[in-house]
Amino acid sequence: MTHPFDDAIRLDATGTHVRRGRTHPEWANMVGPFGGITAAAVLHAIESHPDRRGEPLALTVNYAAPIADGGFEISLRAARTNRSNQHWETTSSCAPRTPTASVAATSTRAHRCGHGMACCRRPHQVVHFKG
Repeated sequence: MTHPFDDAIRLDATGTHVRRGRTHPEWANMVGPFGGITAAAVLHAIESHPDRRGEPLALTVNYAAPIADGGFEISLRAARTNRSNQHWETTSSCAPRTPTASVAATSTRAHRCGHGMACCRRPHQVVHFKG
């Protein structure tokens, strides 16, 4: 048994740069799904793309219109790939409208030397200034 959230963000790849999903009744609002579940589906589309590098850092979704109940498609592309990050562009569509457009950034973590806690006196060892 899957969680309703998993059902709500389930997407099928219909091409390298297109994912198809369906709205879920548990996230229905008056005119379409709540924005958070739409953003989660967009992020899931990016995370499932075979060319994605790194983990999500930021996502901005512009809601131009509600997504109609039923099926929708998310088109996505990596607009720019650098050594450590990627910038993604997506649009969702439910014919004939394009209700959302979004941009996202993903990044790989840089390997850094570890640093320990600085050596310092305990609070009861500190001499207070009396001036």
